[in-house]
Amino acid sequence: MGRMFGPPGFTTVIVKKLQEHIDWRYSNPPEYYRGYVPSQALLTVSDLIPPENLRLRQNASPTVRDFVEFARKNPEAYFLFYVIGRDREDERVSIEGACLPEEKPDTMKRLKELEKRAKGRPDAYDRVRIKGKIYICSWWD
Repeated sequence: MGRMFGPPGFTTVIVKKLQEHIDWRYSNPPEYYRGYVPSQALLTVSDLIPPENLRLRQNASPTVRDFVEFARKNPEAYFLFYVIGRDREDERVSIEGACLPEEKPDTMKRLKELEKRAKGRPDAYDRVRIKGKIYICSWWD
């Protein structure tokens, strides 16, 4: 059986570039990496994500491509990402949600705009501390 979301090993370079954003408490290398990645870092690796992976949704979420577009328009955003590593047949980059600073008056409006790209509503809107600031995150589990 062939790879589902890209050529074998495509996530290796992505993981190296996102090293500083990986939350090692919730990761299990080399199989699974997880963390919050800022817009600029997501944009840096977006060209390394194969087209079939860009079409991927985390359940009813927007596609990875939709999250990349959201990153272009929202440089202060963070994204809850995970990477399934090269040792698994379903090797991929997945994005479960987007986070914007709570202090911005249009945060919910922008997150609701992203929601329109999804196949379903987010499972939750949560307040999360990232790099010492409070963010509102919409996420799909």
